[in-house]
Amino acid sequence: MADNEIVSYDFEQSYFALIPDSYLAWKQHIRELLDSDYSFPSGFLSDLKTYCRFDVADVILILLLSVTWTVLRWLSTETLFKPIGTYFQLLPSDHKKSPESFWKLLFYSASVVYSGYLIFFTEDYNFFHRPGLAWEGWTPGMSIHPEIYIYYMSQGSFYIHSIFATIFMDMWRRDSVAMLVHHFITCFLIFLSYGLRYCNIGLLVFLLHDITDVELEFTKLNVYLKRRGGKSYMIHEYISIAGFIAFAATWLVARLYWFPIKAIYSAGVLAMAKLRLPFSPLLTCMLWVIFSLNVYWFLVS
Repeated sequence: MADNEIVSYDFEQSYFALIPDSYLAWKQHIRELLDSDYSFPSGFLSDLKTYCRFDVADVILILLLSVTWTVLRWLSTETLFKPIGTYFQLLPSDHKKSPESFWKLLFYSASVVYSGYLIFFTEDYNFFHRPGLAWEGWTPGMSIHPEIYIYYMSQGSFYIHSIFATIFMDMWRRDSVAMLVHHFITCFLIFLSYGLRYCNIGLLVFLLHDITDVELEFTKLNVYLKRRGGKSYMIHEYISIAGFIAFAATWLVARLYWFPIKAIYSAGVLAMAKLRLPFSPLLTCMLWVIFSLNVYWFLVS
């Protein structure tokens, strides 16, 4: 971006703008890349060293929190979630699955409340209505506000824990491999966006994804509660049906509509083509992979 160029942080939020503008942005980026003397991997590593900031304290904190999440998951399962399942006399298969849903419901609910508060009830993070503002004032190695730092450390460590939990603690399902791919990509995105100080757009991405996870786990728990103690409870049948409809609708709107036209457009057109921010093409590619997984889960669920 030229020093005297004025960039608007607002853009049309629709698929009609996303598709053609993304095509033009990638066409421009590839042409500039071919015309430059950029070399891989030396250029990549040099840029990473220049723009990415990670302190040893950050790494230690994330690892400690990852272990803490795992210990808390085990303790809450043994002392709270399993006794709840026993109290309600859940079926053996449901009793085995319910602790995972209890755990995820608690985490994602807290995440949505926190990120939703920052985005909708504070003046500094109005990225839902104006996602382009996520890039305003960006500089390499800029300081991160404490409320964002806490959130990012929690999310990054939780997804490291989730990789371990998917392999060793959760029930193995047909989409567990896809879930692991999702967790690894999410960890990569979290650490990349943190190191590059792209945390603002990360805050929006978390909100648009975690809200559907709240509905998913709530609905699962009501499915487990439908048949227990040798009886059927229709109230949970009705709640689970309503929850599934709400979950599908929210997934369609949040992950398949808002996520691409707000977050992906912001990264793939504004940050990459207009602001030319470092590693924005890589960030955009990873966001498109997440979007592809969202489409896959929507079609198979």
